[in-house]
Amino acid sequence: MKYDRDKSWNSIYAENTEIAYPPEAVIRIFLGQFPKLEFLDKNFQGKKILDVGFGDGRNFPLFNRLGLLSSGVEITKDIVNNASERKEFKGQELDLRIGSCEEIPFEANMFDYLISWNSSYYMSSESFDYQKHIDEFVRVTKPKGYLIVSVPTASAFIYESCEELEKGYVRIKNDYFGVRNGQVMRRFEDKDDFLSCFSNISQYCECAEIKMDWFGLAYNWYVAVIKLN
Repeated sequence: MKYDRDKSWNSIYAENTEIAYPPEAVIRIFLGQFPKLEFLDKNFQGKKILDVGFGDGRNFPLFNRLGLLSSGVEITKDIVNNASERKEFKGQELDLRIGSCEEIPFEANMFDYLISWNSSYYMSSESFDYQKHIDEFVRVTKPKGYLIVSVPTASAFIYESCEELEKGYVRIKNDYFGVRNGQVMRRFEDKDDFLSCFSNISQYCECAEIKMDWFGLAYNWYVAVIKLN
Protein backbone atom coordinates (compact mmCIF):
# COMPACT_ATOMS: atom_id res chain seq x y z
CA MET A 1 0.00 0.00 0.00
CA LYS A 2 1.35 3.42 -0.96
CA TYR A 3 2.20 5.67 1.96
CA ASP A 4 -0.32 8.49 2.44
CA ARG A 5 1.38 10.99 4.72
CA ASP A 6 -1.59 13.32 5.11
CA LYS A 7 -4.04 10.52 5.90
CA SER A 8 -1.69 8.97 8.46
CA TRP A 9 -1.21 12.15 10.45
CA ASN A 10 -4.81 13.32 10.11
CA SER A 11 -5.93 10.12 11.81
CA ILE A 12 -3.40 10.44 14.62
CA TYR A 13 -4.45 13.94 15.63
CA ALA A 14 -8.17 13.31 15.08
CA GLU A 15 -8.00 10.45 17.59
CA ASN A 16 -6.20 12.51 20.24
CA THR A 17 -8.97 14.50 21.90
CA GLU A 18 -6.67 16.07 24.50
CA ILE A 19 -3.27 17.65 24.01
CA ALA A 20 -0.18 16.15 25.59
CA TYR A 21 2.27 18.10 27.71
CA PRO A 22 5.27 19.78 26.05
CA PRO A 23 8.37 17.57 25.79
CA GLU A 24 10.51 17.82 28.91
CA ALA A 25 13.48 18.96 26.82
CA VAL A 26 11.47 21.88 25.41
CA ILE A 27 10.49 22.96 28.92
CA ARG A 28 14.11 22.78 30.02
CA ILE A 29 15.32 24.91 27.11
CA PHE A 30 12.78 27.66 27.75
CA LEU A 31 12.68 27.60 31.57
CA GLY A 32 16.02 26.11 32.64
CA GLN A 33 19.48 27.60 33.06
CA PHE A 34 22.42 25.90 31.35
CA PRO A 35 26.02 27.10 30.87
CA LYS A 36 26.05 26.44 27.13
CA LEU A 37 22.74 28.25 26.56
CA GLU A 38 23.65 31.59 28.08
CA PHE A 39 23.38 33.12 24.59
CA LEU A 40 19.65 32.31 24.42
CA ASP A 41 17.59 35.47 24.99
CA LYS A 42 14.85 34.64 27.49
CA ASN A 43 13.13 38.01 27.42
CA PHE A 44 10.15 36.37 25.73
CA GLN A 45 7.36 38.83 26.45
CA GLY A 46 5.69 40.07 23.26
CA LYS A 47 8.07 38.25 20.93
CA LYS A 48 6.99 35.92 18.13
CA ILE A 49 7.61 32.19 17.84
CA LEU A 50 6.84 29.79 14.99
CA ASP A 51 6.24 26.10 15.74
CA VAL A 52 6.89 24.12 12.55
CA GLY A 53 5.05 20.81 12.83
CA PHE A 54 3.06 21.75 15.93
CA GLY A 55 0.95 18.55 15.94
CA ASP A 56 -1.65 18.77 18.69
CA GLY A 57 -0.31 22.17 19.78
CA ARG A 58 1.19 20.89 23.03
CA ASN A 59 3.80 23.67 23.11
CA PHE A 60 1.37 26.58 22.77
CA PRO A 61 0.25 26.79 26.44
CA LEU A 62 3.90 26.99 27.52
CA PHE A 63 4.65 29.68 24.97
CA ASN A 64 1.56 31.63 26.04
CA ARG A 65 2.63 31.44 29.68
CA LEU A 66 6.01 32.92 28.70
CA GLY A 67 4.35 35.82 26.87
CA LEU A 68 5.27 34.60 23.40
CA LEU A 69 2.96 35.21 20.44
CA SER A 70 2.57 31.83 18.74
CA SER A 71 2.17 30.86 15.11
CA GLY A 72 2.32 27.37 13.66
CA VAL A 73 2.63 25.34 10.48
CA GLU A 74 1.19 21.88 9.83
CA ILE A 75 0.84 19.76 6.71
CA THR A 76 -2.95 19.42 6.44
CA LYS A 77 -6.09 21.49 6.86
CA ASP A 78 -7.55 18.91 9.25
CA ILE A 79 -4.63 19.14 11.67
CA VAL A 80 -4.79 22.94 11.61
CA ASN A 81 -8.55 22.92 12.18
CA ASN A 82 -8.31 20.41 15.04
CA ALA A 83 -5.80 22.59 16.85
CA SER A 84 -7.71 25.80 16.15
CA GLU A 85 -10.84 24.36 17.77
CA ARG A 86 -9.24 23.03 20.96
CA LYS A 87 -10.69 24.44 24.16
CA GLU A 88 -7.20 24.52 25.71
CA PHE A 89 -6.26 27.38 23.39
CA LYS A 90 -9.29 29.55 24.08
CA GLY A 91 -8.17 33.14 24.48
CA GLN A 92 -4.86 32.62 22.67
CA GLU A 93 -4.32 34.44 19.40
CA LEU A 94 -2.81 31.63 17.34
CA ASP A 95 -1.93 32.06 13.68
CA LEU A 96 -1.99 28.49 12.33
CA ARG A 97 -1.39 27.80 8.64
CA ILE A 98 -1.00 24.89 6.23
CA GLY A 99 2.54 24.41 4.96
CA SER A 100 5.70 22.36 5.32
CA CYS A 101 9.37 22.71 6.15
CA GLU A 102 10.02 23.33 2.45
CA GLU A 103 7.32 25.98 2.08
CA ILE A 104 6.53 28.02 5.17
CA PRO A 105 3.58 30.35 4.44
CA PHE A 106 4.90 33.37 6.33
CA GLU A 107 6.83 36.45 5.25
CA ALA A 108 10.57 36.83 5.72
CA ASN A 109 12.04 37.96 9.05
CA MET A 110 8.79 37.56 11.01
CA PHE A 111 9.84 35.51 14.02
CA ASP A 112 12.20 35.93 16.95
CA TYR A 113 12.20 32.18 17.59
CA LEU A 114 11.47 29.11 15.48
CA ILE A 115 11.09 25.60 16.87
CA SER A 116 11.03 22.44 14.78
CA TRP A 117 10.61 19.61 17.26
CA ASN A 118 10.86 16.24 15.55
CA SER A 119 9.65 17.57 12.21
CA SER A 120 12.47 19.00 10.10
CA TYR A 121 13.80 15.62 8.91
CA TYR A 122 10.53 14.58 7.21
CA MET A 123 11.12 14.96 3.48
CA SER A 124 8.63 15.25 0.65
CA SER A 125 8.73 12.35 -1.81
CA GLU A 126 10.29 14.63 -4.44
CA SER A 127 12.99 16.19 -2.27
CA PHE A 128 16.39 15.02 -1.08
CA ASP A 129 17.63 18.42 0.06
CA TYR A 130 17.38 18.92 3.81
CA GLN A 131 19.21 22.22 3.55
CA LYS A 132 16.11 23.70 1.89
CA HIS A 133 14.31 23.20 5.18
CA ILE A 134 16.99 25.06 7.09
CA ASP A 135 17.01 27.82 4.48
CA GLU A 136 13.25 28.27 4.98
CA PHE A 137 13.71 28.40 8.75
CA VAL A 138 16.30 31.12 8.34
CA ARG A 139 14.16 33.04 5.85
CA VAL A 140 11.21 33.49 8.21
CA THR A 141 13.33 34.12 11.33
CA LYS A 142 14.74 37.55 12.12
CA PRO A 143 18.49 38.17 11.94
CA LYS A 144 20.02 37.24 15.30
CA GLY A 145 16.91 35.18 16.00
CA TYR A 146 16.91 31.63 17.33
CA LEU A 147 16.27 28.17 15.91
CA ILE A 148 15.53 25.13 18.07
CA VAL A 149 15.72 21.92 16.06
CA SER A 150 15.55 18.27 17.14
CA VAL A 151 16.30 15.21 15.00
CA PRO A 152 16.77 11.48 15.74
CA THR A 153 20.27 10.09 15.94
CA ALA A 154 21.20 7.28 13.56
CA SER A 155 20.58 4.77 16.36
CA ALA A 156 16.99 5.90 17.06
CA PHE A 157 14.27 3.26 16.85
CA ILE A 158 12.58 5.06 14.00
CA TYR A 159 15.34 4.02 11.56
CA GLU A 160 15.25 0.30 12.35
CA SER A 161 15.28 -1.79 9.12
CA CYS A 162 14.92 1.34 6.96
CA GLU A 163 15.68 1.40 3.23
CA GLU A 164 18.83 3.26 2.21
CA LEU A 165 18.24 5.85 -0.53
CA GLU A 166 20.59 8.66 -1.50
CA LYS A 167 23.40 9.37 0.96
CA GLY A 168 21.88 10.63 4.17
CA TYR A 169 18.29 9.74 3.23
CA VAL A 170 16.22 6.67 4.06
CA ARG A 171 12.69 5.33 3.67
CA ILE A 172 11.02 4.11 6.85
CA LYS A 173 10.01 0.45 6.67
CA ASN A 174 9.46 -0.80 10.22
CA ASP A 175 7.85 1.98 12.26
CA TYR A 176 6.83 0.55 15.61
CA PHE A 177 3.76 2.80 15.65
CA GLY A 178 2.78 2.03 12.05
CA VAL A 179 2.43 5.69 11.09
CA ARG A 180 5.59 6.48 9.12
CA ASN A 181 6.13 3.42 6.92
CA GLY A 182 7.02 4.75 3.47
CA GLN A 183 8.09 8.18 4.72
CA VAL A 184 11.42 9.51 3.39
CA MET A 185 13.61 11.02 6.11
CA ARG A 186 16.97 12.68 6.51
CA ARG A 187 19.24 10.53 8.68
CA PHE A 188 22.41 12.10 10.06
CA GLU A 189 25.57 10.03 10.49
CA ASP A 190 26.56 11.79 13.70
CA LYS A 191 26.39 15.09 15.56
CA ASP A 192 28.92 16.80 13.28
CA ASP A 193 26.86 15.84 10.23
CA PHE A 194 23.80 17.47 11.81
CA LEU A 195 25.58 20.62 13.00
CA SER A 196 27.18 21.18 9.59
CA CYS A 197 23.74 22.36 8.44
CA PHE A 198 24.10 25.45 10.63
CA SER A 199 27.80 26.26 10.29
CA ASN A 200 27.36 29.12 7.80
CA ILE A 201 24.29 30.73 9.34
CA SER A 202 24.99 30.91 13.07
CA GLN A 203 26.70 33.10 15.63
CA TYR A 204 26.26 30.38 18.25
CA CYS A 205 25.25 26.75 17.92
CA GLU A 206 25.06 24.26 20.78
CA CYS A 207 23.82 20.70 20.63
CA ALA A 208 22.64 18.33 23.35
CA GLU A 209 22.00 14.62 22.99
CA ILE A 210 19.10 12.65 24.45
CA LYS A 211 19.71 8.92 24.95
CA MET A 212 16.96 6.78 26.43
CA ASP A 213 16.24 3.08 26.30
CA TRP A 214 12.55 3.65 26.83
CA PHE A 215 11.09 0.23 27.58
CA GLY A 216 12.53 -1.31 24.45
CA LEU A 217 12.55 1.73 22.14
CA ALA A 218 15.74 3.73 21.54
CA TYR A 219 14.67 7.34 22.03
CA ASN A 220 17.90 8.96 20.87
CA TRP A 221 17.85 12.55 19.66
CA TYR A 222 20.05 15.55 18.91
CA VAL A 223 18.73 18.94 20.02
CA ALA A 224 20.36 22.07 18.58
CA VAL A 225 19.85 25.65 19.72
CA ILE A 226 21.14 28.17 17.21
CA LYS A 227 21.52 31.94 17.27
CA LEU A 228 21.48 33.20 13.70
CA ASN A 229 23.88 35.70 12.17
